[in-house]
Amino acid sequence: MITSSGLRRTPIRLLVLANDALNWSYSIRDGNVVRLVHPEAPMAPVHEGDVAAVAVAAPGGAEEEAVSASLTGPELLPQRRQVELIDEVTGKEIRVQELTDEAVSWGCRV
Repeated sequence: MITSSGLRRTPIRLLVLANDALNWSYSIRDGNVVRLVHPEAPMAPVHEGDVAAVAVAAPGGAEEEAVSASLTGPELLPQRRQVELIDEVTGKEIRVQELTDEAVSWGCRV
C-alpha cells in the first residue's frame, strides 16, 4: 500500500536498541546475573531518541539508495562491557554467565 501511494519512503533499519538491555533487569534483580550467548560479541546499541531523530529527518534527507543499511550507536561495546557499565552505575556486583549455543537453541536456562 505504501509503495503504491507515491509517498516517499526511507527505510530505517537498526541492529540493537540501547533499551534492549532492560531485558536483563529481571535476572539482575533475581540474582545479579546476566545470561548471554556471546558476551564478547561487539554491539553498537542506539538510543531510541536517536532513532526518532533519524525518522523525523529522513523524509527530507538523502535519497533512499543513500540511506545506511543499518542504524547503529556511536561505539562498539561487547555485551560483557555493557553489563560492567550497569554494574558500575548501580553498585551491584553483576556477573555474566555465558550460555552455549546449544543451551539457547533448547531454551534451557543454565
